[in-house]
Amino acid sequence: MINYGDLAYVGNITVGSPAQGPYVVVFDSGSSNLWIPSVQCDLSFDTGCVGKHKYDHKKSTTYIADTCEALFIPYGTGFVLGYISTDDVQVGPLTVKKQEFGEALYMADFFAQTPIDGILGQYVANALARQQGRAPPRAHRFGGEQKWEEMQKGIQSVPRVPMINYGDLAYVGNITVGSPAQGPYVVVFDSGSSNLWIPSVQCDLSFDTGCVGKHKYDHKKSTTYIADTCEALFIPYGTGFVLGYISTDDVQVGPLTVKKQEFGEALYMADFFAQTPIDGILGLAFQDIASDGIPPVFYNMWAQKLISENNFSVYLSATNSSKTSEVVFGGLDPAHYTGSFVYADVLIPSYWLVGTEHFLVNGKIVYSCPLDYCPTVIDTGTSIIVGPTYALSNVVKAIGTVDPSCKNISSLPTIAFAFNPPVGSGMAATVLDLTPEDYVVKVDTTDGIQCMLGIEMSDLTAPFVILGDVFLRRYYTQFDMENKRVGFALAKHA
Repeated sequence: MINYGDLAYVGNITVGSPAQGPYVVVFDSGSSNLWIPSVQCDLSFDTGCVGKHKYDHKKSTTYIADTCEALFIPYGTGFVLGYISTDDVQVGPLTVKKQEFGEALYMADFFAQTPIDGILGQYVANALARQQGRAPPRAHRFGGEQKWEEMQKGIQSVPRVPMINYGDLAYVGNITVGSPAQGPYVVVFDSGSSNLWIPSVQCDLSFDTGCVGKHKYDHKKSTTYIADTCEALFIPYGTGFVLGYISTDDVQVGPLTVKKQEFGEALYMADFFAQTPIDGILGLAFQDIASDGIPPVFYNMWAQKLISENNFSVYLSATNSSKTSEVVFGGLDPAHYTGSFVYADVLIPSYWLVGTEHFLVNGKIVYSCPLDYCPTVIDTGTSIIVGPTYALSNVVKAIGTVDPSCKNISSLPTIAFAFNPPVGSGMAATVLDLTPEDYVVKVDTTDGIQCMLGIEMSDLTAPFVILGDVFLRRYYTQFDMENKRVGFALAKHA
């Protein structure tokens, strides 16, 4: 071992066949686990993994693909979070066959200041107790990569999932997972992302308030859960992140059962989620932006022939606590709209990304988009309209101040967005307007109802403008995967 300033003594080990490493570890008589960084330990904000030697089980012929178990090790300066894998470990001249160890997905920033890659614990009481049958085996095994099955035959009737309107700030519906069905899990049907994730029963870190009170999935209780190798799932949000693993099970969405759907079991949820009524998120955008390239739930609905048309439509009610909002999979509901649809082509199949030409206030253009369009995301998972300052400042300035008492709503202007017409149609831009009743959000506070502008300037979204629920309440919206377009029709509200 090398003596680092009398503060640490470290040595080398290798793992796998052919040997990967060397990994610089502390031989620690005060702990019992071996862990090293995984090649998946690459979170952009995690400095603890930067510059470390990382293990890639895909490159080892002696790695054992089995179900995986979460590994959480707290330290006074942070924690290590990952999962347990099995491979051969070389310690000096010895090769320890089929050794279980931790693949770290997250390492506290503290480790960036140390010369080590990991720790090899040498306190063996717990390990011996398990081997001798005096301690229970590890629980909470979960996994992975999807194993495809033949497409399900027969087309069911057009399904719909009702959603509840939470104060015009979130629209949520229920799904269940597994056999027998677990849940229901309250999710946002989010056209701005592509992954499905729900909390795992293992999401119980003492400091993680994001998981408190959530409905949690336990794959051990599901007969349709598929045990496979596990892959990390990391999804960043503006207010934090979700970290977990990919698992496979049947997912029930309304009357439909999507077989062998890959989804995330969240082990950590940002504290932000403690303030929301949701358990998870069901992404409805394109596979191109799905973490780990997982086929989204809607893709599998179509592939398994559960729906007759390759599209879905969304109706958002304008009444707080109403249960009339819904997602329709594979069709439209004429009861929710009036007139005909107008369409905008999807520019890039990633987000539901369309083009807008200019923005108007009371019929006057206040901003014209450069290069013929502003990239605009149609997003059911965002409650308001958000965009960069350069694009929305003139709109916000023209609207002026929204009185919190709601007294001046009737005096505020009408705003509008001009959408690029379908390519080759020869049509002019389609102008869709919003009245003050549409873009002013009424928030229920301890002091009563207060009004606020449902438009926010944020350069973090640049170059995208995001049209969220403030816009979608006014327009019944069809997300047409088959023709790569988004359709809008004036919504009917009771």
